[in-house]
Order: sequence, then C-alpha cells, then structure tokens
Amino acid sequence: MKELTVFLANWDVLKVVSTNQLDNKKLEVYLGDEKYCDVFYKDYHYIKPNHVYYFSLNKLIELGKDFFLKIDDALYLINNSPASLLPDFDEKFGYDGKDLGNRFESNKLSFAFWCPHALKVSVEFIIDDVTSFKELIRTEKGVFRGEIEVNNKHVYYRYHAIINNKEVIGPDPYAKYGYNNNQYSVASNEQIDINLNNDKVKHINHIEHIIYETNVRDFTIHKSTNIVNKGKFLGLIEDGRLTSGGNPCGLDYLKFLGITTLQLQPIFSIATIDEKNPDKAYNWGYDPDHYFVLEGSYSSNYKDPTQVVKDLKNTVSVLHKNNIRVSIDVVYNHMYNPKQSTLEKFVPFYFFRRDHNWKIQNNCGCGGDFASERMMGRKLIIDSLTYLVKEFGVDALRFDLMGLIDINTIKLAFEECKKYKPDVFFYGEGWDMGAKTYDKSECATLENAKKIPQIGFFNDRYRNIVKGIGGEVKPSQNGFILGNQDFVFGFKFAHSGSCIDITYPSIFAKPSQSINYVECHDNAALYDSIKEGLGINNEEKILSYIDLFSKVLLSSVGVPFIHAGQEIGFSKKNHHNTYNGGDEFNNFDYDLLDKNFEHAYLLKSLIDFRKSFYLSKIDRKEQIKHEIEYIELPKGILIKLTNSNIEYIINPFDNVLYYSFNSEKELVFINPKTMMNKKMKLKTAMVPPLSLMIALEDWE
Repeated sequence: MKELTVFLANWDVLKVVSTNQLDNKKLEVYLGDEKYCDVFYKDYHYIKPNHVYYFSLNKLIELGKDFFLKIDDALYLINNSPASLLPDFDEKFGYDGKDLGNRFESNKLSFAFWCPHALKVSVEFIIDDVTSFKELIRTEKGVFRGEIEVNNKHVYYRYHAIINNKEVIGPDPYAKYGYNNNQYSVASNEQIDINLNNDKVKHINHIEHIIYETNVRDFTIHKSTNIVNKGKFLGLIEDGRLTSGGNPCGLDYLKFLGITTLQLQPIFSIATIDEKNPDKAYNWGYDPDHYFVLEGSYSSNYKDPTQVVKDLKNTVSVLHKNNIRVSIDVVYNHMYNPKQSTLEKFVPFYFFRRDHNWKIQNNCGCGGDFASERMMGRKLIIDSLTYLVKEFGVDALRFDLMGLIDINTIKLAFEECKKYKPDVFFYGEGWDMGAKTYDKSECATLENAKKIPQIGFFNDRYRNIVKGIGGEVKPSQNGFILGNQDFVFGFKFAHSGSCIDITYPSIFAKPSQSINYVECHDNAALYDSIKEGLGINNEEKILSYIDLFSKVLLSSVGVPFIHAGQEIGFSKKNHHNTYNGGDEFNNFDYDLLDKNFEHAYLLKSLIDFRKSFYLSKIDRKEQIKHEIEYIELPKGILIKLTNSNIEYIINPFDNVLYYSFNSEKELVFINPKTMMNKKMKLKTAMVPPLSLMIALEDWE
C-alpha cells in the first residue's frame, strides 16, 4: 500500500488512515512475532484523499510495547501517541512522586524519568570526557529508573528513548542544570549554601506591593554606567554604581526609588539566545525551552553549569538585604517550538492542547497552548514554581497569558508556594485568548477573577480608561489623563480598583487583585502614546503628562505597576512589541535618566507618599466603597477620602482649574523637584494644568 498509518484511538480501537481502501483485507494485531488479537470493522469515513477506518480489538493495547497491525502479509506499527488524549490516561500513568529528575546519594547517581509511551529508555552520560550508556528499567506509571556509580562533582547526561520505532534524544525536563544551551542536562552533587536573607524582607500584604518591571539584560547593559557584570544577574546587585552623570544606577537606583518589588522578565532557559554569544541575538525570554534550567547567558560563567544558580541566589539575597522583593515572570502557557520540545518528543500528544483532529492549539499565538489541566502538566508547573520559591526565595510570580492556564492549577500552585513563603503573591495576564479546547469557565481569565480572589490580574480597563484604549502606540481613543473628560465616569471605576460597582460592574473581589498599569513591556511606551495620542512634540509637556500619570498611578486603589523607564520618558521610537528588537529599543537609558532625573525623583517621592498613605493598605472592597467619594468637575475630578479629611483634585487639562471647598484647606502639590510644597490655608484652590493637588486639614 502506498500510504497507510495506524493510530491507537482507544485502548481497544485502531484508527487507520490510508490512501487505498482496505476491503477484503485480512487484519490482525501482532506483538513481536506472535499474533496478539483479532480485529473487527467498526466505522468508516472518506475524507478526501484518505480512507479513514476504525477497527475494534478483543484485547487492550498496552504502552511500552510495540504492536503492529498486520494487513495481509505487511506489518504496520501502531502509533501510540494518541493514547495521551484518552480520558483515563492520567489515571493509568499520572505520577505524583517527588523524585523525577536526578539525585545524588553518596557516590550513586539515580535517574527517574517519566516516559510512558517508550519501548525502552537509556541514559547517555559523560564522565571525564568518556561517554557511556545505561539502560533504564520501566517501573510504575511509565517511570524509567536506574543508577550509576560516580565520584565526579558534575555528570552531563541526556535521555534516549525508543517511541513509535524512532529514537528520541533530549535533556531531562526535571534537571536543574543545563549545559551547551541546554543540549545536555547536568547532575551535580555540589552544595550551594547561600543565605537568601528571607528574614530581611518585611512581610507585606498583597495590596502593599509596588512593582517595578525590568529585564536582567535591559537594566544593566547600557554603556553609560560603571556596572561591571553587564547583562548578567550579578549586574543587578553591584553596589555603588553610577551613571556617567553621577546618578545612582542598577541596585542603587532601585533603592533610591524605594520600590517594594522588582519584577524580572523570564529567566528560565531562552531557546533563541546562545548562552556563549548573548550579543548575537536579543529576546525578552518568552520562548522557554525548560522550566527548571536558568538562562545561561545571565550567568557570570556559563561554562560552569551551577554558576547561574549561585548568581541568582546571590541576586535574590542582596535584593532581600535591601528589602526589595523579587518577582519572576513565568511562561507556562506555551513552550518554544512545541512540536520539537523535549516534552512533546518524550510524551507525544500529552503536554499541549489538541483539537478533535489532534492538531496542537495555538491560542497563545506562540506555537502551542500548554495543557496545564493535565496531571503531569500541572505537576510540572507546580514543581517549577515551588523550586523558584523554595530554592531561590522568590517572593512573587507574574504569569504570562495566565488566562490560558486553568484555575485549579493556579490555586494549587499558590497554596503549595505559601508553604515556603506565606505572603507569596501571584498575579498575571488574565486575557481571554479564545481557548476552544478547554472550558473558558475554568480558565484564569479576568472574567473569572472573583473565583480566585487571592490572585492579582493586570487591569487593562485601568490602562484603557486612564491612558487610552489599547496597548498600541497611538490609542484608538485617548483616556482621561490625556484630557478626555468623557472618561471621567470610567475613571471612578479604574481608580477604585475595579472592585466596586461604580459606572461598570466590578470585576475583582478586592483591591489587591487590580494590577494598575499604563505601560508594560509589550505595550507601547507611555512617552510614545502621549506624543502620538495628543499629536505633540513638546518634550517638556510630554514629561508633564508622564508626571501626572505617575501621580495618578501611585494614588489609585490597587497595586501599582511601573515599567522601568516610563518615569523618565523612555521611548521605543514608536515601536510596540519589541521582544526581539535589541538593546536599541529595550535597554534602560541611563543617559536619559541623567537628563530627566528630577522626574525619577518625583516617582521616588510618590512611592514614599504611597507607603504612608493609609488607603493603599486597605484590601477590603467594603471599606473602599464607603471611604471614597468621587465628584465630577467640568474639567477634572475631585476625590474625597471621607474618613481622613483628605481630598485631591486631578486636572488633566491645559487650563487652570478653580474649586471652592466648604472650609479652608491646606493645599499640597506634588512636584518633580520637591515632594510637598505647603501652601497657606485657602478655601478656593487654583489647580495648575496637568497636575494633582492634595487638600487636607493639617499636614503632619
């Protein structure tokens, strides 16, 4: 026959796809040289140009053995990949043990590898430049095990599996160290004892986070600093570093700002970056090829596979010592090139969602949606997250495209991580990506936010209302702070954390679920949106708008999120998603910091103010509902905090705004150069253009 393929459609059902008809053919199933069972016609479809047959069997097919369909005198291997999709697959093969990966005990190195479809598995290992092989033994739930004797500190290894009569080679999905761009896994018996300084980081509630997002390379690579370890983890923690203009950079800039939480873009192995030549290509890291091995290009010595782990632990330790928490951007909704990923090759059809035609779903837009709801997919995610929290002391996790991950996985992972870090914070992108192969009501989307009140969500309603609709360079419609008074009613909803019914129905159960932002890595730069949205080129005026955005963001209910550089007018030169755009579009511009340092000082002042602002510590929507009153003004808005006798006016327009209070107030303006400018007590306020003014009874 010209073309014929046989698949295992159920444990006792075969699907045969052939370019020829199979009428009057003798069919039997063979195991090795022996007949295994009989075959019976079940169903037929013609899907041009193929004839599709279904046959039932009188015995069940097992994994770990090669079965063949014999048609007349020809044998055709039964491809067992679709078994992964069967409803009882997890019941038969789901493994909840803690020993996957490698483990050193004295001079013995043991391996445990989940590969249920394989006929056999062997481990290739390299010791003292000598390559050897050890065949592993199949045990319960499709886990292959074995051990070798070794006295070396490091052992390089990878697995070879025979699946559907083909050899599959790849690294260990559970290894903690990698070598040569993760081509090999590494087992190490080196003890890495670094004090993570967890006790130096004060416990805070989720609502108290002030998140500052950057990238390991972006924040350290710029030419105009004396940071030594440019583009590396260690570059983030060098003390006493300065810009060419004498201002603090790197760690000292973070300390200067006073942020609570540093969010780093993905740090797991980046498929498109060569760890030996990190300047050859650029990528943010949203193309992971491993969920445990760290990105080698961030290491101070990529030749030592354990060095990157030491460097990250040192980084977290120093940040903790300076009371800065660490949040890691994690990417579990997809993996780079899923068809060629280690997960897909070793356990076909399992880790990525497929439709009824067995086609990998790509709602993420990055190649393939990860099947988080599968037992071993969920286990991989939870084990990876607890590794970050337990081993590195990570304080928070930011989930890329969290709306594609199932709610149960997020909840279970959160509870597991709390065992090691009681105040751990989970938050992510809750976008509805249109997943068709998984129930949307079970996905961690914004629409389902109230089902998981302990989890934060990026609030794009806040961005759309405050800045303008969409994350592109030019908003399709300008928001309230860009002078659109039509958004004054929506501003109440955004400012109050979107957790109370005001203008729109609430989307969150409590304020800490609302991650308030106007710029993030894959949105347009705020500077560019102001410039294009208003059609202005006046640098001073654009920076005045940026200052106003900072004031509004830091005085809003919810968790403020700042993208590194937005405070000083960083521009992407009208580009939008610059994930592979290189340093030119992405690195933190320390020359710009020198030029616009007073605007960074404003952000520092606002952060200091927010930490003392009682409303920023309240995480109950009932209290927000009863303590905030919004009054629309002809141009602008007045916000009253009823329990504290504080009022503040936002004027996002070019004209002076006048307002008369019921009694005399002390008026306070937040300016770039000085935090508070006290004024004499007045009853009538004159609020300058593009400003925020605080009115209070007495300032202490």
